[in-house]
Amino acid sequence: IFIKFAQGVAAGTPQMSSRQPGQSFAQPGESTAEMEAFVVQWSLGPEAQQLLVSLQLAMRQKVMQEFSPRDTTRDCNVIFIKFAQGVAAGTPQMSSRQPGQSFAQPGESTAEMEAFVVQWSLGPEAQQLLVSLQLAMRQKVMQEFSPRDTTRDCNVIFIKFAQ
Repeated sequence: IFIKFAQGVAAGTPQMSSRQPGQSFAQPGESTAEMEAFVVQWSLGPEAQQLLVSLQLAMRQKVMQEFSPRDTTRDCNVIFIKFAQGVAAGTPQMSSRQPGQSFAQPGESTAEMEAFVVQWSLGPEAQQLLVSLQLAMRQKVMQEFSPRDTTRDCNVIFIKFAQ
């Protein structure tokens, strides 16, 4: 992780671009090292970093504690931005879910659902179908949906799979 961070610095990749040299981007009661470690852990780009820094302290801490994408082999920037925007907007997040408890009620959205939508680039019709599913069915669909050809648009396949 440190090597990626150091390579980014050496390559001139902006790191926490909203702060001035020597200025800490952490709020009182917040660890600068913790934020830097979070940015490095998820390889957050300038846009994601700016969003993180712009959040209020409580929201920033919530985002840093709860962000946990399923697929960590892919670029997490888009998922992180959606997740952080959801927290900032007050969208219900998965943190209120206890182990073994179901996902959101029909009509509600969760960070995990948002990440799923981003992962498969689901359009409005597919998103509406996902949100409308009963809890057990939604959970099953999200766990089992795995199209063979991921290079194509997955919307039609998803809609047929989820029905």
